[in-house]
Amino acid sequence: MQPFSVDLSKVNISPPVVLVAQFGGPRPSLQCWCHVIRAESLPEETFVVEVSLLANNGNGCVLVRGRSDARSGPDPVYHSSVNLDWDDEGDMAFNCQVIRTGIGFNEDTFAELKEKLPQAATAPVGRSRRLELRCLDGTGTHAEVSVHFATVMPEVSLSITASSATCLAPKSEAWSFNPFVEASVHSRDPRLGSIGRSAKVATAQSETLTNCHADPHWTQPMVLKLVPEPGLFLRIVVCSEALGVTRAWDELAELVMELPEAMKLAQGSVERKWALTRLIDMKRHGESEIFMSFAQVGGNVAVSAFESVADNIHGSLPMVAGGTVQQQAAWDNSPSRARPKHTTMQVPIAAGYTLPPQPRLEGMQHLGQVLQAHGQAVPDVVAQRYGPPQQPRFQDLPPPQAPPAVASPSPEELSQALQRAPAQGAVVKGNVPMSFFSAPGNPHLVWLSRR
Repeated sequence: MQPFSVDLSKVNISPPVVLVAQFGGPRPSLQCWCHVIRAESLPEETFVVEVSLLANNGNGCVLVRGRSDARSGPDPVYHSSVNLDWDDEGDMAFNCQVIRTGIGFNEDTFAELKEKLPQAATAPVGRSRRLELRCLDGTGTHAEVSVHFATVMPEVSLSITASSATCLAPKSEAWSFNPFVEASVHSRDPRLGSIGRSAKVATAQSETLTNCHADPHWTQPMVLKLVPEPGLFLRIVVCSEALGVTRAWDELAELVMELPEAMKLAQGSVERKWALTRLIDMKRHGESEIFMSFAQVGGNVAVSAFESVADNIHGSLPMVAGGTVQQQAAWDNSPSRARPKHTTMQVPIAAGYTLPPQPRLEGMQHLGQVLQAHGQAVPDVVAQRYGPPQQPRFQDLPPPQAPPAVASPSPEELSQALQRAPAQGAVVKGNVPMSFFSAPGNPHLVWLSRR
C-alpha cells in the first residue's frame, strides 16, 4: 500500500473541524458543580436528569456529562449533585436533558432545555435557577427544572410552630372537629387555581387534635427541608380530619405568603398573629386568626444569606425599637382580588424600650412577648426581667442624722444655772442629783448650757 496525503482545506466537512489548543502557561480547568434540585410538570413516570457541557457555544460535541438519581413524576425532587470538571475552553455551553427510564436499559429523551446556558451563566451566583424545558414528544407541557451552581447545595430547614387558632369550625355535616395544620411550599401562588399549576416542593404537618370542642392548641413544630429558589410561596392551611378507615380531611382556612417573607421572620423567632382566609362557610362571628412562630433549625446556609434575594422580590420588613415589627400587608395576587389581605402584627412591649440581650434558643421566645401578642397582661415578675423598669411600691427613708455633740457643763456653770432658774420661771421639785445635769439623757442639757 502506497502512502497518500489529503488536503483537508479542500474537503467539505460538516460540522467544521475545530482544534482547541493552548500555548504556554498552566492548563486551565473549570470545576462546575451543578446541583439538580427538582423538576416540575412531568408525566407520572421515572426520570433522570442529565447535565452536560457542550463545546463551541453548544454547537459542538459533549465534553463532560453527569446524571442525577432516578425519581418518579410528576414533580420529582432530586437534590443530586453532579461535578462537571473539564478544561476551561471559554466558549462552552450548559445543557440539560430529562431522560425517561424504563425496564432494563430502555431510555429515551423526554425533554431538554429550550435555550442552552452560556459558560458564564454556570458561575456560582448564590441563588437557584428555574429553567424551562422543551418536550420532544410534542405534548406541550410546561415542564421546568431547577438547578443551582455552587460547590455546596444550600439547604435550609425552616421550622413553623402554630400554637393556636381562633374562630374555626368544621363543616356542618362533620361528626367531630379534629384540627391539624399543614405547611407546604409551592412553586407558584396556590391561590391562582387553574390559571397556573403549582407543585409542592416541601410539606410538613402538625399533630391532629381529636374531638376538639374549643380553640385548638398545637405543640408539634412543622419542619420544611428545602433549597430556596425564586418564586416560591408558603401555604399554611388548617384542616379537620374525618376519622375513619381511609384518611380524609376538609380544608377550613388558609394563609399564603411569599417564602422570602417567612425566611425573614425566621431570623426573629417571635410569635405573631395572622388573619386566615376561610375556605368554607363556618357561621362563626369574628375573623379567623392563627398564631405562629418561625425559626431555622438546620441546614448548611443561614436564612440571612438569602436576604438580598428577598429584598429584590418582596422588599424589606421594617423594624422599630423594642423588637417591634410594623404591620406589613401582603398583596393578594389572585386576579379577582376577592380574598382579603392578611397582616402581620405584634404589640410593642413599651414605647422607647429595647429588650436586653438574652441568650436565644431556636424556636423559643420571651414569655412577656407571647402574653402581649395574645392581648394578656404581663405579671410583675415577668415585666421586671423582660419589661421596662418599675418604680418600687415602698421607698426606704434614710436614717436620721445624729445630733451635734455638746460639751457637758462644769459644776460651777450648773450651780449658777440653778440659782438663775427660779428668776426665769423654772420650778425645781425635790432633790435633783448632780449627775442628772451632766447625763446625756437629760432633755434640758442643751437649755441649761445656753443659760
